[in-house]
Amino acid sequence: MRGHSLEQNLGEDEFWNGAQTDEHGAFELPRARAGTYRFTVGTNGEKPLRGELHDVRVDGTAPVTGLRIQMNAAITVSGRLEMSVFSRQADWMGMMLTSVDPAHPEKRSDAGWVQVQADGTFTTNEIGAGTYELRLYAGFGESDSQEYEVPGRIEVSPQGVRDLYLRPVKKQQEPPRKGR
Repeated sequence: MRGHSLEQNLGEDEFWNGAQTDEHGAFELPRARAGTYRFTVGTNGEKPLRGELHDVRVDGTAPVTGLRIQMNAAITVSGRLEMSVFSRQADWMGMMLTSVDPAHPEKRSDAGWVQVQADGTFTTNEIGAGTYELRLYAGFGESDSQEYEVPGRIEVSPQGVRDLYLRPVKKQQEPPRKGR
């Protein structure tokens, strides 16, 4: 299983690092600092696979060996955006997915980025089952990028979600506060 992509995330700091697996599926992160990590590994191809390993504690003084990540069929999330919200054709679009724990709404973490095609369609197999909030970013020329909110949350089941229809709303700028 050579060349699979592995990402590591260090808790609240949102520290990301990547590695590639060798022909035996082994990987090394030589400069891992102390902390608690979440590892995500994914494959592309005809049948994408995905695996995660949470709460791996590293003390920063000795290597961590023998970690095993179970690979399962990747969940597919696909759909399209309502494009009438844009006054003109965007040069690029992408959505940031944020994982939310409904029991603890203050617990949030970046879950990934999804490229949106010019016709508004998108597909990803980079997230797992869970609850997500979405934020859309669109670029119009060299210096004009805009942020849009996608109201509500989406629930992704272990079977995935297909044919999502999302209607983004342009994010309103917050008015300046008095005294600033």
